[in-house]
Amino acid sequence: MRQFALGAVAALFAASSFAAPAASPISGRFVSADKPNFDANAQAAAVATTSLRQNVEARKSRFGFASHYDAQLGTTFLWAQKGSSQSTLKTSLTGAALREATARHFLSRNASALGLSAAAISNAKLFDTQDLGNGPVISRFRQHVGGVEVFNRDINVMTDRSGRLVAISGYFAQQSDAASARAASFSLKESTAITKAFADLGGSVADSFAAGATKGAYSTWKRPASQGDLQLQSDPRVKKVMYALGSSLVPAYYVELSAATRDGATQADYAYVVSAADGSVLFRMNQEAHDSAVTYRMFADKNGVPFDSPMGNGMVPFKKDLPTQTVKRTDAASNLVTVNSVGISTNDPWLAAGATTPVGNNVSAYLDLASPNGFQARRGDVQPTTTSTATFDYPLAGDVDPSTDDAKKSAVVNLFYMNNYLHDLWYDHGFNEAAGNAQTSNFGRGGVEGDPILAEGQDYSGRNNANMSTPADGGSPRMQMYLFDGLVKGDVSITAPASLAGKLTFGTAGFGASAFDVTGTVVLSDDGTAPTGDTCTAPVNAAALAGNIALIDRGSCDFDVKVKFAQNAGATAVIVANNVTGSAITMGGDDTTVTIPAVMITMEDGAKIKASGSPVTVHMVKEAALDLDGTLDESVIAHEYFHHVSNRLVGNASGLSNNQGGGMGEGWSDVAALILSVRKKDTDVANNSDWQGAYAMGGYVTGEMYYGIRRAPYSTDFAKNPLTFKHIENGVALPTTAPLAFGQDGASNAEVHNTGEVWANMLWEAYAGFLKDGRYNFKQAKAKVQDYVIAGLKMTPNAPTLVEARDAILAAADATDDADFMIWATAFAKRGMGVGAVAPARNSTTNSGVVESYIVATPTP
Repeated sequence: MRQFALGAVAALFAASSFAAPAASPISGRFVSADKPNFDANAQAAAVATTSLRQNVEARKSRFGFASHYDAQLGTTFLWAQKGSSQSTLKTSLTGAALREATARHFLSRNASALGLSAAAISNAKLFDTQDLGNGPVISRFRQHVGGVEVFNRDINVMTDRSGRLVAISGYFAQQSDAASARAASFSLKESTAITKAFADLGGSVADSFAAGATKGAYSTWKRPASQGDLQLQSDPRVKKVMYALGSSLVPAYYVELSAATRDGATQADYAYVVSAADGSVLFRMNQEAHDSAVTYRMFADKNGVPFDSPMGNGMVPFKKDLPTQTVKRTDAASNLVTVNSVGISTNDPWLAAGATTPVGNNVSAYLDLASPNGFQARRGDVQPTTTSTATFDYPLAGDVDPSTDDAKKSAVVNLFYMNNYLHDLWYDHGFNEAAGNAQTSNFGRGGVEGDPILAEGQDYSGRNNANMSTPADGGSPRMQMYLFDGLVKGDVSITAPASLAGKLTFGTAGFGASAFDVTGTVVLSDDGTAPTGDTCTAPVNAAALAGNIALIDRGSCDFDVKVKFAQNAGATAVIVANNVTGSAITMGGDDTTVTIPAVMITMEDGAKIKASGSPVTVHMVKEAALDLDGTLDESVIAHEYFHHVSNRLVGNASGLSNNQGGGMGEGWSDVAALILSVRKKDTDVANNSDWQGAYAMGGYVTGEMYYGIRRAPYSTDFAKNPLTFKHIENGVALPTTAPLAFGQDGASNAEVHNTGEVWANMLWEAYAGFLKDGRYNFKQAKAKVQDYVIAGLKMTPNAPTLVEARDAILAAADATDDADFMIWATAFAKRGMGVGAVAPARNSTTNSGVVESYIVATPTP
């Protein structure tokens, strides 16, 4: 069985990458550009008053959930006050004007608790209203001072259908009107701000930018012809903002940079806020985390609904009871499907009449096979044309060589289809133009247009991963899908002594020899520094290792570092013994100078070899394998697509800047993949009769159909997924009551993908609750959950905590249906985030301080 650690498939820590690094991440994707997110305001002194905090936190929802107050930001989530939630506004307004006026009315009535001045409320600009005709009405405002946007300062007002106030979330800058009036001096040039940001990223360029086009609040600046090794990939765009720093507002520029080294090996997509007074960096965020009907050949049913993967829909949920059991891997048959769009109320077509390439209003798809980014035919990039009128019919198969001409073209068709399908899947649930979705034309429906998704398959810049870079509305998101190492065909066996002879469970490495046949005596490596067996420094017994197979313990240093030390000592191969029980993972690493084979075995088998009283001989063999194409794994595409959704809906691509926000970004994306892949017939699987089965993420590309790419499959059964709220905190050991792929010591629980899977499983608990609720059929339950996910995102404050995001969803349910509310509240409480749960501090990087609660609700009298 092939098992991936998160470290085996990760190239970066960004909140939009598909996989997560564990003990030994693949490195080398960034140079100095791999910089952590930074927010200067997070370091500012607390400005909150104790009395106001107490008053705000005492205000509770009708189900007993407390409001939230932050020492630096003020009120971040305010439940409506009992007896004061009905509007008293006297007006003849109707429709959209009434909704906006009502929302401003509630802001005014709660101004003291929110810390808002009358001027702040009147100057705020409404940028999105969600009213789906059922459920909550959400009015979203962005703070402006002197006509200039205040960066990352949004407030959202939610009412129910009757106009009852349910909750207000988000926050504005807490400054006086006098400070607002003074904050208007932009002494630094926009082009200088670009050079300052680029220098922080690790680049160097002369301040010789030429002014380009303007679009809305943004100015585009044309790149100089002469640049260093790290080059700007596109013309930066800049806009004036005010940046809230403590109790002051600082004039600044928001800058978006997309850069890469000349060889394309290093890429970086970052958003900056640079002070317009002194050029200092105030904020930095990695934006990367992955009318005519047309016929497409797809792994989809005849209605155009995509299969889970080239293996069809029969692999998820897992049909067996144990992760050690296997299911035969078989390709599904492809179908020709003819669609204009899929289920979207506007019927906006994916392609214009007569189009011959996969370039439409929502998506431009191609294979990006060579540097730089973007489609360039002269560099060998692939963008297929129609095979006949309005038809893309290229042979489509899964486990085949992805480098053939047909495989490349069919991959692009799949990528184009899937991005459009996902666009339509989420549109009518609230992710439309005004909310910030990506489209070339917004048809006058709001938002900033000119930003179709750039969907890049088989991308040259990495392997074993996927990512989505999401700039603010108006800048094209870039989805990068990669090739994955193929399925392992090989064997690791002890041949002597006879008492230990037999096959070993093993995992391979993403570096070193890809095919090998080695037999040798096993010698324990010793680096002379405790713990001596991990070979994080050069071994002191190099003479003993020469010509033999080195046995090394897994530890704190990168896998390729260990193997390189053994190679330098003359070892012919390396066996790494895991340091957690029960599994042998695939090891990440990118040192191309490592040429010897390396495998991992279980901790238990490693212990047997070490305890042997006589020399142990091992035979290691592995065949070369065909790559697998991530561009064909629909769950991976769905995961990456939703990063652009969550990032746009929370802070317009800058809101998920803290560790908890990044973690929930990963979790929301996994849930989006579940929404795509969960089907009514799943309950026909014997061990999923009540939605308690094992749902893997990324099983096709990893070959691991039980765990997928995560520590545990998604499941409502604690015997399959035992994780609760506390398991987002570093150092909290994971339960031993269920088999896990890795991470049992809990040392990296706060890593964003690990945090995200805890959040995602809470949302999956709720989804399963809706599926089991007799009030809804499958289609209705799915739509309900989609509505709540989008509404919850729109009510989630910038730099959120998990309990704030929880309450954002609960508020949407409170505004809709009490029984729905209880499904959500029960799901959160089941996994430790009930009434009274306490999240880590907003800017914690270790997620310390979690307090669990298993109380569903405590209705107030």
